[in-house]
Amino acid sequence: MVDSISEIATAERSNRLKIASMQAKAKAHRSIEKERIKRNTNMEMERARLEHHQQEANAQRAHEAAMFDRQIALETMKAGGPMSNIHPNFR
Repeated sequence: MVDSISEIATAERSNRLKIASMQAKAKAHRSIEKERIKRNTNMEMERARLEHHQQEANAQRAHEAAMFDRQIALETMKAGGPMSNIHPNFR
């Protein structure tokens, strides 16, 4: 009888250890997966931020180039360039 109780207690303890081990592995897996998702999200946000800054910089350069071209055209007109035959009131 005592041996039977001892065997049952040992088997029960073994089962509890297996369950605890499985739960710990599952918890570690969830934690690792959560960190992976967090890193990927942060990386995607940083990539989107960099792309936005690149687009803004490109737009700024295009605007500055257009303004520079307009300034050259105005200076050319003031200096009597190709549009010197236009009446000064219409320049």
